[in-house]
Amino acid sequence: MFSIGFFLYGPQMLIGLCGAEIVGRKSVGASEGFLGWVAYLGAANAGAPLSILVRQYGWNAFFMVLVGACGMAFILLSPMTNAKSFVQREEDKALAIAA
Repeated sequence: MFSIGFFLYGPQMLIGLCGAEIVGRKSVGASEGFLGWVAYLGAANAGAPLSILVRQYGWNAFFMVLVGACGMAFILLSPMTNAKSFVQREEDKALAIAA
C-alpha cells in the first residue's frame, strides 16, 4: 500500500511543486489551478481511448502505449532539467545588476 501511494502521489505532487517554483509569488494560485485543471482533464479523458485500445488490440498494446507515453513525457520534459525557479532568476538579476 505504501509503494502504491508513493509512486502515485509523488509524481503528482512534483508536477504541482514544479509549477509553483517556476512562477512568481503572485501567480502561484493561478498556475496550480491551471495544472490541476489539465491533470483532471487528462484523467477524465484517459479512460475511453485506453479502454477502446484494450478491447481492440489487447493488454499488450495497452502497456506498450503506456511505455511510449512515458518515453514521450521524458523527452518533452527533458529541456526543463536545468530550469531555474523564480527565486533563482531574481537572484541572477540582482547579481547582474550589482556587477
